[in-house]
Amino acid sequence: RAGYIFSQIEDASLIEIDTDTTNFASDFLVTNYVEKTRFSDFLFQPALAYRLKVGEATSLNFGATYEFSAKINTFRDETIRNQGNLESVVFGDTLLLNEKFTSKLPSKTGLGISISKFRTWVFGVDFYLQDWSKYQNFKGDNEGLTRSYDFILGGEFTPDFTDVNNYLKRVH
Repeated sequence: RAGYIFSQIEDASLIEIDTDTTNFASDFLVTNYVEKTRFSDFLFQPALAYRLKVGEATSLNFGATYEFSAKINTFRDETIRNQGNLESVVFGDTLLLNEKFTSKLPSKTGLGISISKFRTWVFGVDFYLQDWSKYQNFKGDNEGLTRSYDFILGGEFTPDFTDVNNYLKRVH
C-alpha cells in the first residue's frame, strides 16, 4: 500500500492591550502571531497474508503489515501583525515564509488473525504498535510522546449470499 500524506496546522495567538485606561472608548493594540505548518510526503506499507484451510469452507487467516518510518516534508510560515482597534495594521512582518524542515514519523507494525467461513461469516483480531517516542517534529523534538497500541476486534455476517430475491439477506 502506498499513500500520500498532506495536512496543515495553523496556530494563532492574539494579545489585546488597552492603551488608554482613562477613557471608556479606549484604544486597543492587538498583536496577532500566526504559525502555519504544512506537511506532505509519501508513505509505504508492505503486507503479507496467508490463508490456511481448516475445513471445507472454513479458513484461518494470518496477516502482517509494516509501515516504514518516514521523513515528512514540512513547510513553515510565521507572521506577526500589530493592529489598532479598527483593524488597521500598525506593523506587520513575515518571520518565516515557506521555510523547509523535516518531521519524522515512526514506523508501525501490525499483526492480525481471523477465522472465516466462505461467504457467511468472519471474526478477526488485529494488533498495531507504533513507537511515538521516535517521532520528531520540525524542531527535532518528540513532544513527550510514547508508544501506542491498537487492539481491533471485529466481525461480519452474511445471512444468505445467494438469495437474489431478498437484499437484506445479502447485506454484510
